[in-house]
Amino acid sequence: MSVHTRDQSTGAGLLDRVLGLVERWTPYRIAFAWVLVVSILFCGLRVAELHGVVGPDFDVYWFDNVLYNTVHGHPFVVAPNHYTIPTTYEKINHFSHHNQPILLLFIPIYAISPSVFTITILQVSGLGLAAIPLYRFAMSYVSARTATVVVIAYLINPIVFWNAKSFHPVAFLPLVGFSLLYFYRVDSPGWFLTCLVLALSLKETTPIFLAPLALYLAYDASHLAPPTHPSDHLQKYVAPLFVGSVLWFFLSFDVVIPHFSSVGYTFTSRYAYLGNSLSEILRTLMFEPATWLPHVLSLRIFEYVFALTATTGFIAIRSSAVLTAAPYVLLNVLSTTGQTELIRQYQIPVVVALYLALVKALAVYEGESAQHATARLWLLVAAACSYIVVTTLYFHRHLAAFGF
Repeated sequence: MSVHTRDQSTGAGLLDRVLGLVERWTPYRIAFAWVLVVSILFCGLRVAELHGVVGPDFDVYWFDNVLYNTVHGHPFVVAPNHYTIPTTYEKINHFSHHNQPILLLFIPIYAISPSVFTITILQVSGLGLAAIPLYRFAMSYVSARTATVVVIAYLINPIVFWNAKSFHPVAFLPLVGFSLLYFYRVDSPGWFLTCLVLALSLKETTPIFLAPLALYLAYDASHLAPPTHPSDHLQKYVAPLFVGSVLWFFLSFDVVIPHFSSVGYTFTSRYAYLGNSLSEILRTLMFEPATWLPHVLSLRIFEYVFALTATTGFIAIRSSAVLTAAPYVLLNVLSTTGQTELIRQYQIPVVVALYLALVKALAVYEGESAQHATARLWLLVAAACSYIVVTTLYFHRHLAAFGF
């Protein structure tokens, strides 16, 4: 009795009472409110860019050109510029850089209102509405109150928030990825396969996350999957996920991108110290660890991994599911460019892995401990602190880039 009294007098007990009020508004409304507020904020940023108050976001106008030229009869051509901005683009096909057929789905929406504001709202909506399948997935493991906390932590995650200011198709991976996990959980193979196709179409590198996810689901089948026969489980979910990921990876790098690019995959240059081609890079990674281990085992990389896991209050590392992020984290840390910067799109696949691991870890925590309210409080505090720290560093390092 005394334990219960002490718990209710703590911040955790107060949080539970506040969450009781929040639940009346439902996580769905929270997600839509987030989309509305953040859309207004970053559409305002687009206005400032177009009036020269701040510098333009290169990728936003790149994708705007791609969609604008496609609508006007020049499929996926990057130049000429749709807007007059102090940024120039080459007259190339976008598929010479990235294999992203998901862009076909954006064309009808963009055609209605061909504008950077349209794609900004699309990006914000994709990231914000991902909270809905995340909530549904979390609800299959934890209480509604804990699932609500997971949603709030996701929406204030600095990776999620700051990626909403730009446009990259891979930013739709949380929406598609959490949906994929939810349909997997409720044993809906048709919708699962639909989500798989959408996830692969987001970028040529999504298999680097999806293939490890398949291996994890195979390992964790008896816990994560519905209670089906193992062979049935492998046939319906794991095999399509793994085989589809491997095929898409090689289709992208051996067929699609070389077809549109005479110089191969442009971004291989970021890993030039490992080799001049994908096969050379893979060979170096497997047989010459002395070449890349010093790059990985550095204080800068430790800070990067620390910052990633801090967004979930380090709770995610309690689950082996966090290992599904490892290949993509390695991809980022091996790069010689800014792929370890938390506000960049390169962290989006890692976010999906972290929240899968977070839900799994919270499920165990709720089952083992009466202090799960304290875990919820810690998660929110950690997410809020991560947002404040990352945002502060962002403005400190990049304010000059915005023209201030």
